[in-house]
Amino acid sequence: RVFTLPELQSWKSGVVLNAANYSNVTDPVSGEPLALDLTDAAALDRVYAAADRLLQTYPTVDALQAVEAALLERQRELPTMIHLAVKLAKSKALMAVCPPVFVTMITAMYNEKNRMCSKDEHPNGENFLVNKSREMEWLF
Repeated sequence: RVFTLPELQSWKSGVVLNAANYSNVTDPVSGEPLALDLTDAAALDRVYAAADRLLQTYPTVDALQAVEAALLERQRELPTMIHLAVKLAKSKALMAVCPPVFVTMITAMYNEKNRMCSKDEHPNGENFLVNKSREMEWLF
């Protein structure tokens, strides 16, 4: 079921959400841990899949903001992954209505060589440069 914007906005007004009301939003991340493991590339794939699903269901920024507000009411009960997915979907929806932009990415690198590695190369490896590049490709 796809919810209308007035229904989503009514959630912000204090209506208690339950799994039946927003399972279409939270299903992609059901069973995920509350914390997001930045070293897990497959988890990031699932975040993008959830964001794409949200964009298909709620294509406008207003609808995504209402979904985000509804999810924030139960922030500590839901995986970080769904909150990240909503923010990514909201960013992509905003980019769709913005004029073309030129983006420069600056990354702090002081003592970050371990995070630049993959998890196979180092236990704390996040492969963050590759992941940031992938995120930018997805966004634009």
